[in-house]
Amino acid sequence: LVVLDIHMPSTDGVRIDNGTEVLRLIKARVNAPIAIMLSNYSEGPYRARSEQFGADAFLDKSHEFEQLADIAEALLKRRRGLTSA
Repeated sequence: LVVLDIHMPSTDGVRIDNGTEVLRLIKARVNAPIAIMLSNYSEGPYRARSEQFGADAFLDKSHEFEQLADIAEALLKRRRGLTSA
C-alpha cells in the first residue's frame, strides 16, 4: 500500500507536483501496489490525472482524510480477495 500526495518534493528537490509521476512509475510495475492519492486540490485535473495513472482511491485531505484508514483496509481486503469489488 502506497499513500502519495499530489504535491511532493521530487528526488532532485527542484520540481513539485510529482505525486502523479511517482504514481505512474509504481503502477507501471508488475504486481503494482495499491495506491491512494491525497490532495487538498480535489477540483480540476488532479483527480482525473490520478485516476488516469491508476490510483485506487483519491481523497481530498480537507474533507475525506479521516476515511483513509477505512479505505486502505477495504482496498487491502479486496486485493486479498476477502470481499467482492
